[in-house]
Order: sequence, then structure tokens, then C-alpha cells
Amino acid sequence: MHPDEWYGTRNVTRENKCGFCRDTFHENCSHEIAWFEKLWVCACECNASWVPKNVTVARKTKENK
Repeated sequence: MHPDEWYGTRNVTRENKCGFCRDTFHENCSHEIAWFEKLWVCACECNASWVPKNVTVARKTKENK
């Protein structure tokens, strides 16, 4: 299965800063990175108010591709 074809509810993790924030480029913060059943949310102070957007992914059908 390709990552873009995955569907379901992701496990949200907010433990580490993204690479941009670790390198102090906060203006490029990734906010969240989705990969199959995992959703990593940047744990930096600059991202504290971020609400995860890709937690639940609907199964793709011919109508919504």
C-alpha cells in the first residue's frame, strides 16, 4: 500500500520538534507530518496552538479521488 492510499485514524505523537525548529528556522515549521497510521506534530513552542488536521483519513473511492 502506498502512503497516499492509507485510510483510518492516526496515532498522534507530539514528542519531538521538527527539523526546521531544531535548526531554529521556525518560519518553516512542518506543523505535522503524516505517515500511514502515524501523525507527528511538532512539539516546539511555536507550534503549541496547532490543531492536528490529518487525524482521520477517509477511504478513497472513485468519487473522491
